[in-house]
Amino acid sequence: MPRSMAGRLLGAILAALILWLAAPGIRQATFLVWVGLVPLFFALRGASSREALITGFTFGLLFNLLLIYWVVVAMHRFGGMPVPAAILALFFLASYLALFPAIFSLLISRPRNGAILLFLAPAAWVGLDSLRAILFTGFPWMDLAYDLYRQPFLIQVSELFGHHLVTFIIVLSNFLLYGVISARISDRPSPIMPRHRLIATLAISGFLILNLFSYRTAARVAAAAPRKKIAIVQGNIPQDQKWRPEFQRKTISAYLRMSLAAVKEGPELIVWPETAMPFYPRESPLWQLVSEALLKPSGIPLVSGAPHREKKGAIHRYYNSAFVADGRGIRGRYDKEHLVPFGEYVPLRKLLFFLSPVVDSIGDFASGTNGAPLSCGPNRLGLLICFETIFPELAARRVSQGSDLLIDLTNDAWYGRTSAPWQDLAMAVFRAVETRRSMARAANTGFSAFIDPLGRLHEVSPLFVPWWRVASLPIMKTRTVMVFYGGRFFGIFCLLATVICLAAEWRRKRQT
Repeated sequence: MPRSMAGRLLGAILAALILWLAAPGIRQATFLVWVGLVPLFFALRGASSREALITGFTFGLLFNLLLIYWVVVAMHRFGGMPVPAAILALFFLASYLALFPAIFSLLISRPRNGAILLFLAPAAWVGLDSLRAILFTGFPWMDLAYDLYRQPFLIQVSELFGHHLVTFIIVLSNFLLYGVISARISDRPSPIMPRHRLIATLAISGFLILNLFSYRTAARVAAAAPRKKIAIVQGNIPQDQKWRPEFQRKTISAYLRMSLAAVKEGPELIVWPETAMPFYPRESPLWQLVSEALLKPSGIPLVSGAPHREKKGAIHRYYNSAFVADGRGIRGRYDKEHLVPFGEYVPLRKLLFFLSPVVDSIGDFASGTNGAPLSCGPNRLGLLICFETIFPELAARRVSQGSDLLIDLTNDAWYGRTSAPWQDLAMAVFRAVETRRSMARAANTGFSAFIDPLGRLHEVSPLFVPWWRVASLPIMKTRTVMVFYGGRFFGIFCLLATVICLAAEWRRKRQT
């Protein structure tokens, strides 16, 4: 049991390392997510407010530095930022994200009542996750639940209250394990009494049973649902070439060559990635090449990412867009709503003018205002472009508006061969489970994938190779609890529960 500050910091570092090893990537060890927070809980036991804040911040800083190290690759290699400046940017972002586990550590270090502590810990963690998802446009990257993206039997309850419910159970399980271990090895009484452990065990058992029931039910519905045959094409176009005019025809020729090969397998829809067409379709003669070579002869609709611009007075507004087209022309357009701060635009540009070159190297886009589904034959497509897949409420909104198929267009070339493509794929899996919609995910350099409504991955592409596949996905029409209430309900509930738990502890202390 840590008594000194050094011991507490050691526990924080150990927790950060364990959870990093559990996160999606080359070295993922998923099972560690169920024990990763235990060292942190031990480090916080008996800590003062100051010690708790420092311990939680240390944990959060190290964990986020390890988790999002790919920020340096994106900003330096593709954003043109010098390495020292990119490292500094990573440090500031990780420091901001570390504030949330620091606050969490402070909150759970105060109560001494086991019943309150047991459910305060997961409620506070999830509540702070939900705050992180909305503050300063939101950056809810890799909440703990996403570590389970390859464990479909454990994530089906996401259809109820989203991935936050899975995170709640993960934190509860960690705290229960901490309570069991501390009761055996500590020289002080454990705050988690046997009756409290029984309640937590019943909650976790109910979680497992509900997952099994939900999996079987959804699998039965998916098996009976009509299916749509979809082709995904991954161009693997180098990021430093795709926007150069002399490579545009070569890029389109590569996509057309693979798409025409896919056409032979009879798909009903072809999907290209984010900005697969590196030109303005309504203005460029290359669009005519796409139409004449693919759309008119095959009669198969195409969904592809491409930039779009509109002139208002003397000013052009630029959009990161997705187009739905067939042999008759462009049938619909979606403009990306949730842009990447400092990647697609600079917030507070006048104050942060010195960061403009980072964005100017890749574009400065305006936000779209209409996320309504796009019609494509008998189906309605819910479009998500890259960064948007990390926001559950966007996918839920698409389905509440009538989407029966989710399309995720992304370009993960920015990340290079880091852990980020695995992390991005993991978050996309949960959007399919939460909404009970199949997802066709097309990525420029991978990972492209077919994801069914149970979150099962089919035909996942390798990284950095040209690739295409045709697969059949079920088209489900059911509406989940998560879609009905929206993506933020459970997070808000946990915030309120945190306040209630703290108020109950304050009242108990006053009475004693």
